[in-house]
Amino acid sequence: RRATSGSEIKPDKFYEELKRNVSAKLVEVGIDPIEHRGATISRKCYYFVVFVCVLITGRMHMNGSFVGSFLFALSGWLLGSLGHDGGHYSVSRIPLVNDIAVWGMYLIANPIMWQHQHTYAHHSHTNEFEHDPDLHHFSGLLRVHRKFKYNEQYAAQSNPAFILLAYAVVVFGTAVWIPLDMIVTGSLYDMVSLSEKKK
Repeated sequence: RRATSGSEIKPDKFYEELKRNVSAKLVEVGIDPIEHRGATISRKCYYFVVFVCVLITGRMHMNGSFVGSFLFALSGWLLGSLGHDGGHYSVSRIPLVNDIAVWGMYLIANPIMWQHQHTYAHHSHTNEFEHDPDLHHFSGLLRVHRKFKYNEQYAAQSNPAFILLAYAVVVFGTAVWIPLDMIVTGSLYDMVSLSEKKK
């Protein structure tokens, strides 16, 4: 549905047709679009095992274990998949469960920030240079879109070690720098407003 001038909401004919076609294709391959919505049993087991690992390794980390600290960081990163899936409302058919699950990424990114910049802005405007904030997270290190002017700094991105370093910097940015900047400026790259009123 799309909003018009005023409070009236008109159905989006393309979106409605797309939903019908996707539902028909899912049924054709044996997937019930309502009954099979949400994480599979094996995925739920994965979430549980990783969550238990976070608790165990977190305790090890707090007791000063170097191995515990490394494993805590690793398991916290793996738990981010629960947050990602919750943000896409794919953990459960119950919206509240998904809203809680998104907090599974709290060790690697701010969950509220994630919902604004990734779930809403990135997936609403994927690869649109002026509106997709995910394209701009890397711009100082990586050229991820042809509209970025080529600079010598981008020559290193063919090296896998450089890509790993770049992602480490980006994780710091999404967990610390970007949320602080969004609080100060009230927006993300002037693309996503912190205020719901400006949507």
